[in-house]
Amino acid sequence: MEFWDKICQQILALYRDAPSLRAECGAAINAVIHQTSERSKNRSEFVKILLKGYQEAGLLSTCAALDAWIEARRLYTDLTVPEGVWTDNDPLHIKERARLLKVLRDNQDGEDASASPSGQAVKSPSPTWQTILKEADRRCNVAKSSAFFVQLWKELIDGKLCVHKSESFQN
Repeated sequence: MEFWDKICQQILALYRDAPSLRAECGAAINAVIHQTSERSKNRSEFVKILLKGYQEAGLLSTCAALDAWIEARRLYTDLTVPEGVWTDNDPLHIKERARLLKVLRDNQDGEDASASPSGQAVKSPSPTWQTILKEADRRCNVAKSSAFFVQLWKELIDGKLCVHKSESFQN
């Protein structure tokens, strides 16, 4: 586990310091979530170290960390995550929507936040959107209702994201 901790530190330092490599670093380090779910006896320990690494590097409010958090909680229901990061440990919680939107807009993987201010178009959406939509779909299936997805969509896409984008085109 000590070796994995050192790997996490190195990749997350590169993620933090090299904006052009964020998508690759995030994908590489987050791959452990799926790969360890099938093979390792201590699989949740790898994921705990990963989430702790994001926290220690000050990267919990990034798309890659958000993606890791949602996937880890989905795959490892017994996983202990860092406390006090998201309301009820849920980045999709209704009280977290503004913060979630800010993370998705301002921290595009591979985009420098200073070069891409809130509401400005980016080359492509973060892969984190796929994870968020997959999780929203899962919750709707569990609840046998589309209410969660509809509310999430209205708040993130209709109510905030697209409004900011359309306003930037008008200016």
